[in-house]
Amino acid sequence: MCSREYCKDKRIKVRPVPGWDNYYVTSNGEVYRVQRLTPLKNAKGYLRVRLNNGQRRILQFIHRIVVSAFDKRRELNPETETVDHNDGIKDHNCRHNLEAVTNAVNNHRKYNGYDKEQFDITKSLPGDPF
Repeated sequence: MCSREYCKDKRIKVRPVPGWDNYYVTSNGEVYRVQRLTPLKNAKGYLRVRLNNGQRRILQFIHRIVVSAFDKRRELNPETETVDHNDGIKDHNCRHNLEAVTNAVNNHRKYNGYDKEQFDITKSLPGDPF
């Protein structure tokens, strides 16, 4: 969830959660199903919510939901792609802070720090940024 001190974008957008009827996600990382869902923090500090459509029930990371809903290119491939929090704050899930990257880029940033000049994300992943 994006608190006011993190989020610079005051215009909140709402999109449906891909593959989950009756669920919606905002551009500042809040997930709703009729009412706002309460996020659960895992042991590593990432926020998740429970999604249930009557047939499937899962715990899904909010940062992955936000990217899937607001990234126009496609859904993430969990085998080769991940979501990076640009500022390193694990519960800052505003769309402007999230970036779909390859696992290799994410691991490099994790161990060597984030340097925007070093990686051109448009070359790492094809498609439009969100």
